[in-house]
Amino acid sequence: DGFTGYSPGGQKGLWISAGQDQDHRLVVSETAIDALSYAQLFDDDRTRYASIAGQMNPQQPGLLHRAMRALPQGSELVLAVDHDDGGELIADYIEPIFLSVKTTRPDLTCRIHRPAAAGADWNDEITALQSHQGDPRPGPS
Repeated sequence: DGFTGYSPGGQKGLWISAGQDQDHRLVVSETAIDALSYAQLFDDDRTRYASIAGQMNPQQPGLLHRAMRALPQGSELVLAVDHDDGGELIADYIEPIFLSVKTTRPDLTCRIHRPAAAGADWNDEITALQSHQGDPRPGPS
């Protein structure tokens, strides 16, 4: 009851997967579960994933700015946001951060990728796909 997911005095940062030298893409999603779902749907083994854990706080723009600057030459930023008003607001908030990075990194590109269905997030997409095709993973025995 009353659980928020944060410890008293804790701050929300930026969840990010381990990067590799050959990465060419950073996918930013609203939640870690959406990042993991997106990875199941579109991973190419050369992508880093990040989550802002919902609405952004004042520290997160700087963290995103550093993550974007750290991308290898010619990389792409993908804003994998929910297909709703909240996702639109987050994309609108992150795009200027990207544009500020692009002033010194013109090699970077950015695109927004939303699930097809209005109101859906990437976890909804993977759940729908698994229920349509049947989940091939074995369940608990």
